[in-house]
Amino acid sequence: MARDKISLDLFWLKDESLLDSDNLPEPDVIAAEIGTPGGPIWAVSAHFESESTPALRAAQAELTVTGLKALTGDLPVIVGGDFNLKALPPVDLADMAILETPGASEPMFDVFA
Repeated sequence: MARDKISLDLFWLKDESLLDSDNLPEPDVIAAEIGTPGGPIWAVSAHFESESTPALRAAQAELTVTGLKALTGDLPVIVGGDFNLKALPPVDLADMAILETPGASEPMFDVFA
């Protein structure tokens, strides 16, 4: 597949309004715009702080989403990476509850929804 345009940005996001924001490292995010036959898309890799709480991961996700919206506009975005989630509680996938309300187990999931 030929790429008609690629741009690569590395950026750090930090919300100074967060309580104790000096101890919240910025999420590392690498984003690239990739040309496809159907139009450009953005591919994003994120790495969140490993020593965090669900609330801090949700805050990092909010910063990431806000920054990506400013960067990518209305283009499609695929986000993957290391969000440093702690172990989720054991679930019975047969009832699919975690898939219907993932934010109940990890608030960050609601931010990316």
